Amino acid sequence: MTFIFFASAIWALLPLLVRNQLGLGASGYGLVLGVTGLGSAAGITVLERARQRYTTNQVVLGASALFAAVLVVLGTVHVVAVALVAVAVGGIAWISVLSSLNTAVQTLSPEWVRARTLSVYMLFFLGGMAIGGLAWGAVADYLGTPETLVVAGAGLFVGLVGAIRWRFPVTDDLDLRPSAHWPDPETAFDPNPESGPVLVSVEYRIDPTTTVEFFDAMRELETVRRRNGARYWGVFRDTTTPDRYVEVYLTGTWMAHLREHERVSVADREIQERASSFHVGEEPPTVSHFVSEMDG
Repeated sequence: MTFIFFASAIWALLPLLVRNQLGLGASGYGLVLGVTGLGSAAGITVLERARQRYTTNQVVLGASALFAAVLVVLGTVHVVAVALVAVAVGGIAWISVLSSLNTAVQTLSPEWVRARTLSVYMLFFLGGMAIGGLAWGAVADYLGTPETLVVAGAGLFVGLVGAIRWRFPVTDDLDLRPSAHWPDPETAFDPNPESGPVLVSVEYRIDPTTTVEFFDAMRELETVRRRNGARYWGVFRDTTTPDRYVEVYLTGTWMAHLREHERVSVADREIQERASSFHVGEEPPTVSHFVSEMDG
């Protein structure tokens, strides 16, 4: 959202820049767009090489910084040849950022939620373009086109601090394919699919010397449970049997819990197996399901 908001300044103000600062007409504007497109096409080759040497975070940071520099150059230089070079470089930076973001959104999303994730991404992308275009148009009406492009470039430079704080996870060993390793719940009756909430409990026996490591693993598992549909999650210790811990979490309905079985990925399974590895009982952790029979 940060990148799109500031970067949208160039698309909102480029026609004014071409007419007022570069002194070109409609054909000149077409030339500028054509050079930008050529830069984007060349950017595909550059991006492929960059991905072989750098991480997604580094590519996005570098290309964003490059695009910010392009905004500043376009706002300060009024020579046609320099502007054409700048928009060509801007095309390379633009396609590098967008391609990296598109790839990250899809590779970091499990199959069951990928379409929803992409819809949110497109909402921010298109919404950022629309809001940014309106905002930068208003700023340009007050400051002028060149000054606004410089402000947008400076803002994008500052916004890169957010990319340092919120990084893309490394995906080389992240397997988000469905694991399909959860068996169907054993039931003595057929719960109504809309019955709920559903409480799931998992009982562990934990050696007191490994409780710290166990809790670390459970914190990772909490993220998995909540991401896959849990509305509440907690770990409780038995006051009469100190080595007995019970993990509980709630899902909205029986159908929602069955869907949870389908959502567990291979990466999720690895986290669950790490948590279960601290269980010292002869049998695996005991899993129980409870369906609410009362309304309200």
